Amino acid sequence: MVQRISLLALAPLLGLLLSFTNTFLTKAQSFTPVTTWGSTSAFVEGKALYIQGGVNSNDDTTPQSYSIDLSTAWSTSSPAYKKLPNSVNDYLYPATLLNDNSTLYMISNGTHYYYDVFTGDLTQLITANNINGTNSGIKGVTDPSTGIVYVPNGYYGPQDKAASLLKFSPSSKTSTSGAMPPALLNILMYAVSWSNSLGTFLVHGGRTQGANNINDMKNALFRYNITDGSWTSVVTTGQVPSARIAACMVQAYGGTKMVLFGGDAVGQVSQQSIYILDVATWVWTKGADAGAANARGSPACAVTNDMFVAQ
Repeated sequence: MVQRISLLALAPLLGLLLSFTNTFLTKAQSFTPVTTWGSTSAFVEGKALYIQGGVNSNDDTTPQSYSIDLSTAWSTSSPAYKKLPNSVNDYLYPATLLNDNSTLYMISNGTHYYYDVFTGDLTQLITANNINGTNSGIKGVTDPSTGIVYVPNGYYGPQDKAASLLKFSPSSKTSTSGAMPPALLNILMYAVSWSNSLGTFLVHGGRTQGANNINDMKNALFRYNITDGSWTSVVTTGQVPSARIAACMVQAYGGTKMVLFGGDAVGQVSQQSIYILDVATWVWTKGADAGAANARGSPACAVTNDMFVAQ
């Protein structure tokens, strides 16, 4: 079931004045997606939330691909789903929309792919042995100005196999490496999102690759410096989220706010909590919970028209 929460309810907490109102209309559905975990997603505000791949209830991977219409009104019991042609048959793989808002860049089994969200065309670009891109829980994010894609811990050195930041250039279709801070090395299952306000991306949470303790989870927040390639460990205050993996984080209001939802916390317990980060003050505020029935790990999320949407 899709969870759709009005950010109007969070306005007193965010200190915002919002005027959006809407009436949700029920639409007949001709397609209902298979419920999955570990899918990948990306969205265009006011347009669509795109969801691909994942693992079904039988622990089988699926190439399922579909979208949720964000341009029209619908009820949470009957979202505006649209079936798209199948994509790669994988889960927990990095994917991000390029700055043309029509091409999904993804990595599966060490291979770079493009997927056109309008035509469904899947194009294999290159296969490389220095890519960490299969079932690892790494994620990608796109710089909307330059088009460069960043995948923390997505690059492995050909010789030493040390993890680093993968930087993919759509113009040259080549990837290079960048530095990762020691505290983020080999961290997987993190949340990552671009902030237009900051002009860069943030990384939150995750778990150390290969950790024997499944409860080895993080709640640290890191900020990347696009100009010099450095990283900053951000000290936050307020109602700080607990350590978690596989949460979603998306920007709202031009990236002045970041919304963190769901994920799995200690004990592999799926979370229903929603947190809002003010990037001007680095203060977290806890929003209204989504409800126990809507707790989920590895959710697909979007913000559109003053609404937070999670699948």
